[in-house]
Amino acid sequence: MIVGIGIDAVEIERFVHWPEFSHERLAQIFGPGEISYALGVPVKAPERLAARFAAKEAAYKALASLMPIQITLMAFCKHIQVANDLYGAPSLLVDFAALNLPTSLKLSISISHTATLAMAFVIVENT
Repeated sequence: MIVGIGIDAVEIERFVHWPEFSHERLAQIFGPGEISYALGVPVKAPERLAARFAAKEAAYKALASLMPIQITLMAFCKHIQVANDLYGAPSLLVDFAALNLPTSLKLSISISHTATLAMAFVIVENT
């Protein structure tokens, strides 16, 4: 049963200078794997950072009503990461315990982007 949905879209232009940020500053939002993936191909770094940011915000929207204690988006970002499987499909790695959420939740994500816009859609199901 679907118990939450979230969607977000961001302008990639906002992220053009983010690859120049220090590792510590990026780590306030992104996990080590996300940073490595995004910066691994410098020309794609802004769109990859934008897409991961949109994914985190979409997940935040999808889970906000399920969290027993509301936290800020920035605090939330530290407990969720976007990973890619061998074929490049995205998935979400969630620290359910840190967010006081049951591990029975399943999150599905879709990410897409154009030359100017990155977007993500998240569905939360109770399994």
